Amino acid sequence: MRQTVLKSLQKGQTIAALSAALDGALAVGKPLRVTIDPRSQPWVDHIIDGFVDGPPVSSVVAILSARDPGADHKWRRFTVTRKGPWHCELGAFPTPFNNGVDPLSPGIPPGASRRI
Repeated sequence: MRQTVLKSLQKGQTIAALSAALDGALAVGKPLRVTIDPRSQPWVDHIIDGFVDGPPVSSVVAILSARDPGADHKWRRFTVTRKGPWHCELGAFPTPFNNGVDPLSPGIPPGASRRI
């Protein structure tokens, strides 16, 4: 599944387009089923600007940085998560970021920790 997801990712596509491209794509001979977390629905029009693969031992297959089409300097972090053998889910962190690279940083979202 990981290779199918990573091959489907393209800069410039929307989250909705990624979902459509992945839903039904073959992974090890079986079609994938893709769902979008209901809490992420408001952001499916975001445009992918970058992505990295998730840790190999994690259910997170990929982490995406996607730009808000209505705001030039707002990005959100999205994840493609393995939910089952041929099921993955697209989810979003609702907090917008002002730097397209920050959402690709692992761990705590940028700006969430205090500066000393």
